[in-house]
Amino acid sequence: MRPRSWLPILILLLAFSLRLASLERRPLHFDEGNNVFFGLRAPHLLQDSIEHSEADPPLHRALLGGWMALAGTSPFAIRFLSVGWGVLAVALANQLGRVLLHNRSHANLLGMLMAGSAFAIDYSQEAKGYALVSALALASTLAWLRLLHNPHTPQRPVRSSLTYALCTAAMLGTHYFAAPLLGMQWVVALINVGGLGDLRRLRDVLSQWWPLVRAQTLACVPVVLWIGLAWRGIIAGGAKAANAPAGFHPIEVLSRIWGEFGMGRYMAEWMIPIAAIALVSCWLIGLIVVWRRGLQRAFWLCASVVIALLFAEVIAPRLSIFYPRFLLWALPLVLLPITQLMTLRRWFGVTFGVAIALPLLSLYTSPIDPQTDYRPLFAELRKNTRAGDVALGTYIWMDGMAASYAPETIDQLIWVRDFYQQDGSDIDPLMQPLQQRTQRIWHFNFERSPDDPATLSALWLRQHGAEVQRWQQGNLTVVLFDPTAPTAIIDSQSSTFGDQLSVAWSPIPADVQPGDSLRVNLQWRALTRPEALGISLQWLGPEGALIAQRDQDAVNGLSPTLAWQPDQVIVDARALLIPPDAPPGDYTLQLVVYRRADGQRLRLASGAPAGADAQILGVVRVTSPRDNPALR
Repeated sequence: MRPRSWLPILILLLAFSLRLASLERRPLHFDEGNNVFFGLRAPHLLQDSIEHSEADPPLHRALLGGWMALAGTSPFAIRFLSVGWGVLAVALANQLGRVLLHNRSHANLLGMLMAGSAFAIDYSQEAKGYALVSALALASTLAWLRLLHNPHTPQRPVRSSLTYALCTAAMLGTHYFAAPLLGMQWVVALINVGGLGDLRRLRDVLSQWWPLVRAQTLACVPVVLWIGLAWRGIIAGGAKAANAPAGFHPIEVLSRIWGEFGMGRYMAEWMIPIAAIALVSCWLIGLIVVWRRGLQRAFWLCASVVIALLFAEVIAPRLSIFYPRFLLWALPLVLLPITQLMTLRRWFGVTFGVAIALPLLSLYTSPIDPQTDYRPLFAELRKNTRAGDVALGTYIWMDGMAASYAPETIDQLIWVRDFYQQDGSDIDPLMQPLQQRTQRIWHFNFERSPDDPATLSALWLRQHGAEVQRWQQGNLTVVLFDPTAPTAIIDSQSSTFGDQLSVAWSPIPADVQPGDSLRVNLQWRALTRPEALGISLQWLGPEGALIAQRDQDAVNGLSPTLAWQPDQVIVDARALLIPPDAPPGDYTLQLVVYRRADGQRLRLASGAPAGADAQILGVVRVTSPRDNPALR
């Protein structure tokens, strides 16, 4: 083989390596969690799209669902599929360069720019559809150019039309915002086939247009059918996206698009206009070079990127979710004229090499935002979930992230949508079936506090059950509840703290396993009007060392002692999570009451050892974790 014939293969290896590098460094994004959710429920995509007000088309999620059935749901697995689509896009960009530029070296240069583009690499490392739609847009364009090549050959238009229709339907079925490509393709068709200026050629021109019209019509049929079936979800999802439209700032929109095209999304803010101006300038000069070299189809196809930009200018002010990544499919048509500029002078090539290296460095070293990195939280979730646990989550990305970061939860957790948007009048019939269904509920709270009274489901659980433990990472809080209703305490042990409170408690289990929740029901009685007191449930190891504790006002924080009246009885359900790494042995559960002002503990009244300030509720034996494979 000649050395030049190896170059496309080396370019693909480079593209694969760059996209595989640091694939799991960044945490999963909300959209990736959504895609995992829909992918796992691929047979129900239509129903779920309507139910969850989802406006996106279904193809990428259906393909992801099939891939996860083979490769699993880990972050590496779900993102690896996008790596493959990204490498395919590089190969198709190389082929597009050959078709339009008629020069293998220049085509390889286009492939290298695509392989090293930080913008293209970035979205080839996320479990989203952008890399797929980019590859399909290139395949659609290549099929369109082939259809234009010789429309008079009797059988070729039929085969080419079907190929084009399949690629384009798949493209639109991945992302609606690739639709401007259809108009861009007609720009090339009008130049290639001709217009209606010469009426003597009218019949000839129309006969050449017919395969093109037929091909695009066939391509749109599946998408129109999907929209017709899922229109309620699409309209509802679009309404949510348009709920907070941005202002009309055309220069800002163009600057952001071109800036990310050139440098990716992790550049400093001050570099955005510089990168945008530099890339636009190079693209325009490159178009001039393309025109002067007589590459008309390449010129008009690349110049028609203006259609995509105008589309962005119309859409961006109306949708709060519009991002430059929606036009990732247009990137090869921006880079193609730049390859022609790079061939004019050697130092142009060196300059672009440096320009590619800098954003790559930023891509691989950009800091991780701890506010959206939920990996530590899901690691805790993974250690503590049990089969039959219920998860109450508002957003479907929570299901998807749990399935990816903690695959065991796919079979262990029963997901239910949160009821926080209810007015409270019907919260009982919504929550009572969950209370009867399980002994543990995981309550997910995103950008809202579980202690907020407006979070009605959490308030209900605090009133009717026991909070076991809570974890927080960034703006996501997860609370584990034991929803079992407290039972009456009859003929149980009791004790008195100082001269302020008496407490009775129910028997506690004799045996538990690591990761279990240990529940105790308390019944307080105010002997007088108590001061501000804190209540602490403590877990002591076999040697007497404090291992874990939960400090909280009675009734899961809803009933502070300052509000108690003399002789008032307070039923207080409390629980503690046994650490998942607790070794087997005998552990002690004790109760402490202390003054909030100075932390001084109240001593037990007569009947207790002199000076005792902690009431032992019982001794529990921790056994081996045979019921939780994740802890073995």
